[in-house]
Amino acid sequence: MLSTVRINFRLLRLLLISFVLAFCSLSYEFMMAQMISALLGNTLLFYTLTIGIYIFSLGIGSLIPVSGISEERVRVKLYWIELGICLIGGWGPVWLFLINQGILSMSLGSLESYYITSCVSMGVVLVVGILSGMELPLLLRFDQLNQGGKHYISLIAFDYFASFVGSLTFAFVFFRYWGVVKSANFFALLNIACVALMFPKKQTLRFMIPYVIVVAILVYSFLNSETILSWLSRGLIGV
Repeated sequence: MLSTVRINFRLLRLLLISFVLAFCSLSYEFMMAQMISALLGNTLLFYTLTIGIYIFSLGIGSLIPVSGISEERVRVKLYWIELGICLIGGWGPVWLFLINQGILSMSLGSLESYYITSCVSMGVVLVVGILSGMELPLLLRFDQLNQGGKHYISLIAFDYFASFVGSLTFAFVFFRYWGVVKSANFFALLNIACVALMFPKKQTLRFMIPYVIVVAILVYSFLNSETILSWLSRGLIGV
């Protein structure tokens, strides 16, 4: 009986992590598409381009080799991947804005600035997408090691369902009431919570210190999102 409860708890934890990570992944995609469109205009072009590149990069990330790696290596890989996503995706609006402003300050022609900014911004999309694409194969490997891989269909189903939920809530809740800055930090905090559920068993300072630093950065930026948004808005309108 105790063994069954333990297995069910492990399964529920894995399904929850799969749902949250997929939810955040698609939300980052829409957030970056919205921010890039605001910076460069041509909403239809950059929405479709961002989504296309993001899906392509998910495929690249899914090619990560996972066969033969231990449970601890799965935990460690997910740890560093999620920290990277939190810092790049959670601060995505700020990075994209800084890229735009930095390239504009180079005194290039308007057409050159436009194309360079577009390419570099899509590079950010590519990086977040590749990191996000690595998540599901590692979760499937974790399921294989703990429960013989019997629940891979459930994990994939939860991944798709979470993407659907993310698309609805981003449009009707997060972007509408919080905007891109606060929403992006909230998604990153969800990501960092999943790190706690899959934390490497050998909890040395090597893992604890970066985790605490990233959490502190995200909490601070979430609580001060209105100030950050005001700064971004002033930069966008040139005031």
